[in-house]
Amino acid sequence: MVNGALKESIDKYIKDNKLSKKQMADNLRVHRSSFSQYMNNCDNLSQKTIDTIEEKLCEFLIADMHEENDSPQIQKRPTITKTGDCLGVMAVCQSCQEYMGLGIVVGKTGFGKTYTLKHYSKNKRVCYVECNESMNARDLIKAIERNLSLPHLVGSIDDRLDNIKDFFNTNDGYLLIIDEADKLITRYTQKKAEILRNIYDQSDVGLVLAGEPALGKLIKQLIPRMANRIDFAYELGGINESEVMEYIGNEHTWSAEAQHELVNRATNEKTGCFRLLNRTYENIMRIIEEGEDIGIDTVRKASAMMAI
Repeated sequence: MVNGALKESIDKYIKDNKLSKKQMADNLRVHRSSFSQYMNNCDNLSQKTIDTIEEKLCEFLIADMHEENDSPQIQKRPTITKTGDCLGVMAVCQSCQEYMGLGIVVGKTGFGKTYTLKHYSKNKRVCYVECNESMNARDLIKAIERNLSLPHLVGSIDDRLDNIKDFFNTNDGYLLIIDEADKLITRYTQKKAEILRNIYDQSDVGLVLAGEPALGKLIKQLIPRMANRIDFAYELGGINESEVMEYIGNEHTWSAEAQHELVNRATNEKTGCFRLLNRTYENIMRIIEEGEDIGIDTVRKASAMMAI
């Protein structure tokens, strides 16, 4: 029998946080199909499955009730694996936010840099901006204004920049994260680099610049006055075998061959990364049946789905 009060509470949580049932199932690490059936009052579920889901729901709600929203910690939902890289990125962000420092985070595509930064940005007083090659100076200013919920001004770039600096100087404890900064900082667009330097130099705000490994060299070449002021830095190195095993957990039964296959793919020096692990795991969860053991063929099938 389903606990009606518990189901009502989690249904409200899903709506309040604008989550899908699939996202909630992933947060709980339960089979998506089973969770969907549970939420839809399906009669096909066994009492054992219902009890398992409700046990995890109780743990989830209790943890959420005790979560300290004012602490500059990465939020618990959506679930994020505490790999060494994840902790390293968070440490830079936390230090820069606490001490109004300048930090740099670099890593190859897929290593989990953006994944971690976006989760950290869910904390209070964090402004996260993801850049692209087509972004000009006005676009950068507009993105920062939008993330700070500042009114859009019609004035010049300098006027709007002053407005942003005034905001940071009158609101303590902010961190500005500029992700994919290597796409923003180029030798042909010094204006955008100077905007970031200007904000950091004249505002009480922490700043983290993140991007591909080449970002460090770009900063030294194009913004030398910032390069010699970097307080905190971290370069992602990729995941290792123990982190892969911690990630998959013990929710499902894996054959030794399946575990070995997943570890090899995720830690491969040339192609392995956190993104590959995450997507492979999600594909595995989509194709297995409830209670099914995970074998090597399942891992290979899930991996092949990403190449289609």
